[in-house]
Amino acid sequence: MTKIPDQSRFPGTGDKGNDIPEMFKTQDQWLNFIKTNGCGNCHQMGNYATRNIPAALGEFESSQDAWARRLQSGPAGHYMVRFITQLMTPDGGHLKALADWTDRIKAGELPSRSPPRPISVERNIVVTVRDWSDARHYLHDLITTDRRKLTVNPNDLIYGAAELSTDDLPILDPVYNTKTVMRVPIRDPDAPSSALANPVEVASPYWGMEQVWDSRVNAHNPMMDQDGRVYFTAQQRSL
Repeated sequence: MTKIPDQSRFPGTGDKGNDIPEMFKTQDQWLNFIKTNGCGNCHQMGNYATRNIPAALGEFESSQDAWARRLQSGPAGHYMVRFITQLMTPDGGHLKALADWTDRIKAGELPSRSPPRPISVERNIVVTVRDWSDARHYLHDLITTDRRKLTVNPNDLIYGAAELSTDDLPILDPVYNTKTVMRVPIRDPDAPSSALANPVEVASPYWGMEQVWDSRVNAHNPMMDQDGRVYFTAQQRSL
């Protein structure tokens, strides 16, 4: 439902041309920046939290002003501002498109069509969704098996990486539906917290000025070997 620039407006020629930033050569690049490697990289766009403007943000003259304020919120504020800045055009760019999107939803607009029901072999797939981190922290990645040999670790533990959010890495047992937490050891006790690089400049509608990211290891993508051993890319000392 979000309105995006038509294919005819690409490649971008900048403010003195067609008002599309020159970094975007195709519409696919624009969509990738918004979906896979932009907003959609962290957020489930279209869920209740994203399609509504939280009242806790305050009162604004326009939805565009509300979105500008929202994108500054919390420890990820500078990331969101950096992304939206690259999508700006003289007419408001993607910031205007997001404001228009939430306004139309608030007015009652629905998607033009519903997703099709599963057919054929798709009906044999069962997806179980588990929330196995916690409310303050996010899960960046996980590993279940050796990617070179997919029969390793069947029905066994799933290991999560929490990136900037916490050093308490969640481990899920999918058979017994239980979660445990592994506290990552730090080689350097003076290793800086991710909070130093991600300060809360503007209050979050959920956590206010609380700094909810405190990782010192920045555990990223975990990998499993043929013996079921798990390896994390992680920071263990001051840079």
